[in-house]
Amino acid sequence: MRHRRAPLLVLTALSATALALRGARAQDSGEPLPARYVAEGGVIYVWDGASPAVSRPSDRGDLPADSAALVLRPYDEGRRLLVLTVGAEKGKERRRLEGVARTYDSSGPSPRLLATIEFDGEPFDAVVTRDGSRAYVLARRVSPGDPPGSGRYWVHEIDLEAGRLEGNTLLSGPPAGLTVDDSGRKLYVSLADRIQSCSTRPLLNSWIYRSPGLNSRLAVRSDGGTLCVARGEEIALFDPAVISERQAGDRHARDDDASGVVRLPFRAEDLTLSDDGRMAAVHGAGRLAFLDCETQSLTWPERPGPELQAALETRALAFPGAGRDLILALFPGGGVTAVRTPAVEVASAPKPSPQSATRPEPPPAEPP
Repeated sequence: MRHRRAPLLVLTALSATALALRGARAQDSGEPLPARYVAEGGVIYVWDGASPAVSRPSDRGDLPADSAALVLRPYDEGRRLLVLTVGAEKGKERRRLEGVARTYDSSGPSPRLLATIEFDGEPFDAVVTRDGSRAYVLARRVSPGDPPGSGRYWVHEIDLEAGRLEGNTLLSGPPAGLTVDDSGRKLYVSLADRIQSCSTRPLLNSWIYRSPGLNSRLAVRSDGGTLCVARGEEIALFDPAVISERQAGDRHARDDDASGVVRLPFRAEDLTLSDDGRMAAVHGAGRLAFLDCETQSLTWPERPGPELQAALETRALAFPGAGRDLILALFPGGGVTAVRTPAVEVASAPKPSPQSATRPEPPPAEPP
């Protein structure tokens, strides 16, 4: 497996304008992107596309107050926001936490409330379809004192255009993440030892991928529908074309349906797929690696800055693709860092054998 190094650019006040011109443009059209909103620790932040840090919006508009369970997802190229919070069920002697979804128009100076939708359970993750018409929300209802893994877990479907709840499906165990394919027809949910697929319209549980271990963040590529899953100290890839070619006996004998496994020297805490679907950025323990999803090779930033190493959480503000900037908000500090992703070859190298896992060489030594 080949390993290359990509330069790391840390934002400063002097480089912020250059970054805004280079990285924060929509599809190289020359048009600046709208403000980018992110949520961390129950707090909403905004990035203006040029500053070296995110900030609290001075004019919140209709945005809700801070919430420990707040989840935010932008869509419609950042011109709309989906904000999930926790409310209390009304009319009950024993108040129970329930979910509230709010949609906003964020194209103006301050976000404007469009719709409010209530649903069962406490929300903790969500994904929006590429066309912005639907959102799928993970929610849970767990009582105090319940043993780990107990409780009820849902995927809720929200019609963002109509502003209403469309339906839901119950899950067999605690989920850790979800993603949806480009068509909006197939949903994937990560569970312990398996990936649950769901059909949409109507929303129903379908088949599973066997995936041993603690599956967490996941994303699906637009080219061929390969699913990328973070599971501990490795990234598992599920290429449907490779999986469909297996003999029946081979399929039944397996305990892992992955078509490829890439080992990591750290535990993956976050996985973000580039807009072009070619690269995945994997973050964990203050480290960052890029995975070429076609060649299954890893690339390391040459000298990770102290800001990235100290970050406990990262939120992608922009990730257009190979050879361009990945822009990250770093928490708890709130700084913004730009990392140049490696360019890739047009003609891809052959994929590693699906029968064997690839083990990366160690990343570059950390600077003193």
